[in-house]
Parts: sequence; C-alpha cells; structure tokens
Amino acid sequence: MDVEAQVDRILANAIMHLMETAGKDGIITAEEKKVIESIEFSFRFYKQMLIDALEDGEISSNEMKMLEGMKERIIKEGYNVAELINGVSKDEMNLLISVMLSLKLPKVTKSE
Repeated sequence: MDVEAQVDRILANAIMHLMETAGKDGIITAEEKKVIESIEFSFRFYKQMLIDALEDGEISSNEMKMLEGMKERIIKEGYNVAELINGVSKDEMNLLISVMLSLKLPKVTKSE
C-alpha cells in the first residue's frame, strides 16, 4: 500500500468515528458542524505531515512528537471553535474525544 493510501485510511477511520459520534443523537447541530469542519480542515495539515513522515518508510521519534503535537492542536482548535460559538456542549466534547481516540498514530520505527 502506498503512503498516501495508508494515510487516507487512517484519516477516513477518524472521520468515520467523528461522524458516527455526531450522528448518535440523530441531530448534527450547526455548532457541531462547525467543530467538524474545523477538525476536517486541520486534518489536511495532519495528512501532509503524516505523508512526509512516512515518506522514507519510517517515522522517527521527532516526527512522532510533531504528529502528536498536531493531533493535540486539532483537538484544541476544535475545542476553541466550540467555546467561541456557545460554550462546549456534551455533544461537542464527545466529538473531540472521538478524534482523540480514533486518530491513531503509527508506531515509531526509527530513533534519532
């Protein structure tokens, strides 16, 4: 499997969990939609970082730290969007938890 396909699979899994979480109550509010859009936008940057990290077939510990930092940033930005709109609801918090749990980082395969 090529690198981009591998990365697409990782992100598709995270988006699937995000959408399942959002739809559990049968309603995706405008606020939830904005949080989802923020997360999906941030995934574009995460995707490129992950492709770059996997380009040589290995992920160094430094690359892993950068990816973990980006994952934290995605969650924080989603939280900030929710907070600015109307405060963070239980449903929006569940979206952020979903991303945190479903966005799996590949294992470190090379040390620096």
